[in-house]
Amino acid sequence: MIIHELVKEQTKTEAEVYLSSRLLPVDQKSTSLLEILVGRYSSSKTNIRHGKFSDNIKDDEVFPKEFEEYISNVSDDSFIKMAEVTLYDLKRMVQNISAAKGGYFIFADYTMRSEDFYAVFLIRNTEGKLVKKDKTTDSYQIDSINHLDLEKLAMGCRINKGSYLKSEGRYLSFTRKNQDFSEYFTKWISAKELVDEELYTKALIDICTAIPLPLDTDGKPMSREMLKRKVFNVIKDSSNSVLRLTMLDEILFGGEDTFYKFAQEKGITIDPEFKPSKKILKKLVNVSVFEDNIKLEFNFDDFSNKVKTDGDLVIIQSQKLADSINEYRE
Repeated sequence: MIIHELVKEQTKTEAEVYLSSRLLPVDQKSTSLLEILVGRYSSSKTNIRHGKFSDNIKDDEVFPKEFEEYISNVSDDSFIKMAEVTLYDLKRMVQNISAAKGGYFIFADYTMRSEDFYAVFLIRNTEGKLVKKDKTTDSYQIDSINHLDLEKLAMGCRINKGSYLKSEGRYLSFTRKNQDFSEYFTKWISAKELVDEELYTKALIDICTAIPLPLDTDGKPMSREMLKRKVFNVIKDSSNSVLRLTMLDEILFGGEDTFYKFAQEKGITIDPEFKPSKKILKKLVNVSVFEDNIKLEFNFDDFSNKVKTDGDLVIIQSQKLADSINEYRE
């Protein structure tokens, strides 16, 4: 991990880079800072998008080219070079953007839950000074993590190195805010957002199938079917059918950041906000099976009511269905 500073004031059209000459020591301060930043970045309250580097990388797109060189020959020297070269490229991009602001750029290569990541976080000092310059080493050091305001994580990106090497899609995640000045960050890393409503909807169903059950109004664990029904109804009743995972957390888990954290822990790719696929969403409340050339599809509410099983027997109690089938016998 290394910290560099990009000095850039809003309304000004000049910028300057101040580099650290060496890596941060791997100690309690640096480890704690990284854990806080990763935790903040992984929160559903951070507007994260998933994607990859842009197709057909151009000559002036420095970040993906430098990353390819770095990951092809990982070392302390190549890590330092990657950070320096890309930050100077960012300076070139933002010095004429009046709305852009600078800050401290933390470059980190780390392993978490047996997966390898490369990340860049942009933070800004609080009054207590999180970062300071050590004149003896000519490097930025961590002064104290006690003053780190989690909201000070202005922007960030993270690359799953294993997925990148396997050429898997969505190996890159990045913050995507509404402010116009954040566009330069996305452009700097050459990020291409990949929106896949079907993928995220399937991921939501996977989460609902495995996430620890919340408590109902009686203080008892909610049934799995009830959880799925509530999620389905929240989406159905939301404006424009857009789902925010924070909304599910507020309704089901008392506002705790449970859904997105569970997805992160299990390696499930999902955006904190997306528009679910109506076709796939039905699987939350429907049972659909196809065996022995017979297809059955019914609502969860019909379990043990209209549809029952007894050994290898499937019992369906429905006069209308029986009448429709009998029409084929006549």
